[in-house]
Amino acid sequence: KKLRQALCHTIDINKWIEFYNGRMLSANSPIPPGMSGYDANKPRPYAFNLEKARQLIAEAGYPGGIDPKTGRRLTVTVELRNASEPEERQSFDLLASYFEKIGVDLRPSFNNWPEFLKKMERKQQQMFRLGWVADYPDAENYLQLFYTKSISPGPNHTNYSNPKFDAL
Repeated sequence: KKLRQALCHTIDINKWIEFYNGRMLSANSPIPPGMSGYDANKPRPYAFNLEKARQLIAEAGYPGGIDPKTGRRLTVTVELRNASEPEERQSFDLLASYFEKIGVDLRPSFNNWPEFLKKMERKQQQMFRLGWVADYPDAENYLQLFYTKSISPGPNHTNYSNPKFDAL
């Protein structure tokens, strides 16, 4: 958990938005701005904070991004789609530059779309990038991505499971 939190704190959302030429909005929850249930006053839980990221990665057992078992930098693999798309490669480079700041080596695994989906459905990913667009204007459209009954091969490809969340 602390490793995931550390990685989240490395992401400079303003640079990410700039990379996408302002075609995205910063959100502080899974419910996006403009959707009923979004709270603009809620603080961003994993705001860009390299000091916090370095603290968390050390607490996770990887001080400076070093794996104590091997003495080498921690390596994380991210599943991506088409390597021939310049935006996919460039956005990967930006993400890798964030992780580099805490000593983590991010490696790409490029897939064609069917292979990418198979990995998601089979829970064969360490990390992945995938977008979601609401097809109806209800927060449930986003919250279903965290519902236990939606775990892969359903849309909950993070395979998050929390009985309290499910009860709500």
